Amino acid sequence: MNIIHLSDVHFGNQDSTFVNESIKKPLIDLLNEIESPTVLVISGDVTFQGSTRGFAEAEEFFDEIRKSSGLEREHIIACPGNHDLIAGEDKPFTLFNSFIYSLRQDNILDFRKKHFSSIIISDTFFLVINSAHHLDHKYGLIDKEVFSYIGDKKEEIDSCSFKVAITHHHFLNQFQDDASVIRNGYPLLYSLDVAKFDLILHGHQHAIQNMPIGHNNMKIESSRSLNFPEKGYNNGLNRYCINGSSMEKMSYIFLRDSDPRKLILKRES
Repeated sequence: MNIIHLSDVHFGNQDSTFVNESIKKPLIDLLNEIESPTVLVISGDVTFQGSTRGFAEAEEFFDEIRKSSGLEREHIIACPGNHDLIAGEDKPFTLFNSFIYSLRQDNILDFRKKHFSSIIISDTFFLVINSAHHLDHKYGLIDKEVFSYIGDKKEEIDSCSFKVAITHHHFLNQFQDDASVIRNGYPLLYSLDVAKFDLILHGHQHAIQNMPIGHNNMKIESSRSLNFPEKGYNNGLNRYCINGSSMEKMSYIFLRDSDPRKLILKRES
């Protein structure tokens, strides 16, 4: 199995580094190059500052990617980020749920009433968590019911050879003034370690993180932003090749100076 991890795609941001069309083709090319099954993970901030237009752009963008790459609907996984909150709404994740429903055509990842879900794909267990469920843009928080949910799912989790948890917010601070880390991250890390999870995917910081943690050397991995003007940081994505319980990681960045005719995704050495 291949996992393509994107985060912080921020559709609707007028100051994006690249136009949407320029990043679409290299992403489609990558998906067509690798062997199936492939799972596309989007770890939050689909839109920018709750932009309705951003969600519409994201639906069109990812639907075309799905059609052009042969990606299975049920192999698209996403969780909300703080930018996906719609301020003042009774149901603040309605637009996010419409977005993911448009791609998957099911309600498995409906975050209007529950704050987490799980999916099994090709012997891999995915735990998908909404770390923005508490409706505060300033920091991440995990619904404490997730901890018991992991215990309740023990038989299903144990039956899978690889286990992946997905959140938007991060667990480890990287910048001095950052206060947006998951406030109750330790109980979640403890529960995931007990359940022998292999990988945690998150976003939010727009920067690479790679840190093994716990008794089982569980990997905490952050993807770059897909298309956001963060000074000093590249836009890109990560790819994980899963074979049984083993994993190989490859990172890609967008470049427009290697080939003057187009934007490319270049694999980092």
